[in-house]
Amino acid sequence: MKKSWLTTSRAGRVFWALLLFSALPRESLARDAYVNLEPILGWERTEADFAAPRTLYRLIYGARTVAGYKRIALEGAYFRGSLEDQVPSQEYQASESTEAFQGGLRYSHPFLSFLSLQARGGWELRKISRTQTLSGVTLAAITPWKGRPYLGVGATLRPFSFLALTAHLAAVFEDPEDLLRRVSPQLSLGLVLSPF
Repeated sequence: MKKSWLTTSRAGRVFWALLLFSALPRESLARDAYVNLEPILGWERTEADFAAPRTLYRLIYGARTVAGYKRIALEGAYFRGSLEDQVPSQEYQASESTEAFQGGLRYSHPFLSFLSLQARGGWELRKISRTQTLSGVTLAAITPWKGRPYLGVGATLRPFSFLALTAHLAAVFEDPEDLLRRVSPQLSLGLVLSPF
């Protein structure tokens, strides 16, 4: 007996998925689905290695959008950041600006009516523009877009039905081939105004 394209092909699998999705009750889907847009402000730790190894903090700002259901949702973020570095004894100074997109998945677990915790993970694309001056000689460089994974946790505090405060801590893995070699933590705070 010959198998049908409905059971063997990719188009058949898409057909069945759409059919199952269309069978779900629409009112329940619409009631539980949500979209949030939150402005974010935060800090990211990075390492500098010129003259002496040291830790620097980059201010980041941007926006994050979350779309999905109360338990599981997609998230996307765009942010920019900048930092300044100086070593006066070496006549060295540098400025760096960064631009990044993040996209991933989050799982939320409500603990109280006004508090939920999240586990997050996904992929980040980042571009860095750097200008440095050493002994009067200035060099400028732009690193191309580079992808790297991130994992994180978060909390949402909702003191009122229309207002939520968010805090997220993420670990961005600088080297995808050796995840534990270099990790940059990101701390971000957000504010959500929505009826959800």
